[in-house]
Amino acid sequence: MINTRQQPRVIITYGRSLMALTAAHNLGKNGCDVIGCDDVDLTVLKFSKHTSNYFTHASFDKDIDAYLDDMEHYIKKYKPDDDRPYILMPMFRDAKILAQHRKRFKDLITITAPDINSINQVTPKDNLVKTCEKLNVTAPKTVIIEDDNQLDSIGDKFDFPVLIKPTTGRGGRGIHIIKDQDELKSRYQNHKEKYDTFPLIQELVDGEDYCLCVLCDNGKIVAHMAYKNLHTFPRDSGAGIMRQTVDDKFFLDTATKLLKGLNWHGVAELDFKWNEQKDSPAYLIEVNSRFWAGLFHSVESGVNFPWLTYQLFADGKVTDNVNVDIGKKTKIPGLLTLASAQEFFDQEDSFKNLQTSWSALWSNKNNEKAQTRMTNFAKSFRNLLDAPLLENYDKITQDDDDVISELSLGDDPMTTLGILFIVSSLLKHGELPPELKS
Repeated sequence: MINTRQQPRVIITYGRSLMALTAAHNLGKNGCDVIGCDDVDLTVLKFSKHTSNYFTHASFDKDIDAYLDDMEHYIKKYKPDDDRPYILMPMFRDAKILAQHRKRFKDLITITAPDINSINQVTPKDNLVKTCEKLNVTAPKTVIIEDDNQLDSIGDKFDFPVLIKPTTGRGGRGIHIIKDQDELKSRYQNHKEKYDTFPLIQELVDGEDYCLCVLCDNGKIVAHMAYKNLHTFPRDSGAGIMRQTVDDKFFLDTATKLLKGLNWHGVAELDFKWNEQKDSPAYLIEVNSRFWAGLFHSVESGVNFPWLTYQLFADGKVTDNVNVDIGKKTKIPGLLTLASAQEFFDQEDSFKNLQTSWSALWSNKNNEKAQTRMTNFAKSFRNLLDAPLLENYDKITQDDDDVISELSLGDDPMTTLGILFIVSSLLKHGELPPELKS
């Protein structure tokens, strides 16, 4: 715990996110004075009892110069007039932007983002491919398409099916499984028109998805843990809504080789694909140079990444011991219910039959008796409930009582308003907020 007479100050960005809320709680409980910010006003950090101040800035997506000007203004405004630690902790995509412009803030604040030269070697995805080849890191075989004529020789390099994916993007968007050469050519043209870039063609490796979370001190991993998503929403390529901590020994060698080679300094999240066979390698899929959607889960599993990151950048080293709670489970309860309900709506034929019988119940175009129409509707409804809905709900929510909720807000009740961002994103865009897809 910090001496509160010289309370260090930390600015946390992307205040709308559950990641930022986790960081604020973690740092606030360790004696930091936390200030939140975002390009919108009503966020979880705005209402959290663990933040002392909050400011809004221009959107970096709309006007990068205005964003940087705003950040400089508020960093100067809240800068302590003594030598206490003053830290800027970016939580999302702004980590790369702030790393790129670190020199501008050099004499004002310490930024916890990794070095931009390290970041640029793992993003976009084609750079990661080149880095893995250079450092001999275990990753799926990948062809970086630079010319249309390369498509004709893909079959010589890979066995179908293969993956086609954009060099940028999050949460599985734009990634498709390709069954044969004809489908590859068709999907390739669609990809170029949609993204205006050449895609990557990658071998399809078997296995489950795993997330390895690390903190590095100049290339040395000083804190680490891994988890897998037990359930996601949407089901096939969505965000993790129930997670479980696993032993990370199958991923550490690959991560160590990569991050040492990049002299990585700060946090990172690495996505792996592994078939869970002890004699099979885990394949590195992607590297995120920032905090991750499952940050709450990491902290609940015993690895206080925000506080450890503060220690590294404020004190020059991590001093806390880390004890990972293997098997720990956490959940996002509202999305867990939606995940079970998705099975309901996926019963397309049964659902259409229900719609038809409902319409027929209130009309009599076929001159059916009212009792017959009611019987048909009841039968359609029963058939729908006989689908895997209830079974799926039981499966998803089993052992639910032992799972910690990410929205257990008794300690910080006003942050309940922050969940509106998840709901509003689903209603407005038909998808989850981007930070939940990372």
